[in-house]
Amino acid sequence: MFELKRAVIHSFKKAAHTEIVDEVVKKDVALKNDNQALISLTQGINGLIGKAGNSVVYGQFSDDGRQGPFPAKFDEYIDELLDEEEFLTLTHLAMDELVDQAKKQVLSTGGHIICALYESQGVQFFLVASMKERGGIQLDENYVPTAIQEIDLSKVQQAARINVNHYVYLSRQLAQEIAAEEDGALRKEALEEQRDTTYLCFISRGRDSKASDYFIYALGCAKG
Repeated sequence: MFELKRAVIHSFKKAAHTEIVDEVVKKDVALKNDNQALISLTQGINGLIGKAGNSVVYGQFSDDGRQGPFPAKFDEYIDELLDEEEFLTLTHLAMDELVDQAKKQVLSTGGHIICALYESQGVQFFLVASMKERGGIQLDENYVPTAIQEIDLSKVQQAARINVNHYVYLSRQLAQEIAAEEDGALRKEALEEQRDTTYLCFISRGRDSKASDYFIYALGCAKG
């Protein structure tokens, strides 16, 4: 079962081998979640991440001081998952960070950025993906998907998906379990070793993987 709950598409343009970003577009209204083309697009990207043969890297938010504001804002957002204003605020922050990091990576290029909250097989996910509008993905002047053919990696450049359910468990419930232990500080490492502490996964394409590193840095991700 797949249910789209919130989605929006922003964009920015940047030519490779430059530090100039122009035409940054951040939408102020979420797309209608009953748009079948939008549902197909989101579901297609979600399917890419778990598809055999695609390179997927797992990880979590970094805590080394270079992660930027996105992880902290996401932690606030999970308390208001269905609030459209909070959703848009988070996606605008993601865009600001993506643009800033893209400027620092001269090989990076812009594109359309889709941000979506959805449920798949009983698990909630938050997705941020960069895609090129060509062939199978068609958007109108308001960035509303109008036609979606088969989604493949030639259209999706980078994607990061956060398992919201697992993130909530690790950040909230696990913390409560540790606090409940008499020797909480000593038990923390042992408890974490018993569980999968990676709740992020991402894919990227391109001949030079460094060109897509900006996407990972912008969202404050660390490879697991």
